[in-house]
Amino acid sequence: MNSAVIVAGGSGVRFDNAIPKQFTKINDQEILSFSVSTFLKHPKIGEVIIVSHTDWMNHVASQYPECHVVAGGKRRQDSSLNGVNATSAETINVLI
Repeated sequence: MNSAVIVAGGSGVRFDNAIPKQFTKINDQEILSFSVSTFLKHPKIGEVIIVSHTDWMNHVASQYPECHVVAGGKRRQDSSLNGVNATSAETINVLI
């Protein structure tokens, strides 16, 4: 199986907005949703894991119930590792 890990754990400090970039909407659709829907529709992706900042985990879980949501880490590499560690035991390939 192939797993997709979407690292969306940023807090938006550089974006300089109250809402992190991944949750900003374009045409009433969160930026994060574009990646999520692309992976969910792909026939060779068996699961989608979203790595989220802990402050936004409930939001992500409610907006993307078909995905597995895990907490991000202190650094991007920590968040990526959390996502990889959350993949299924049947996973052969991981896309980050």
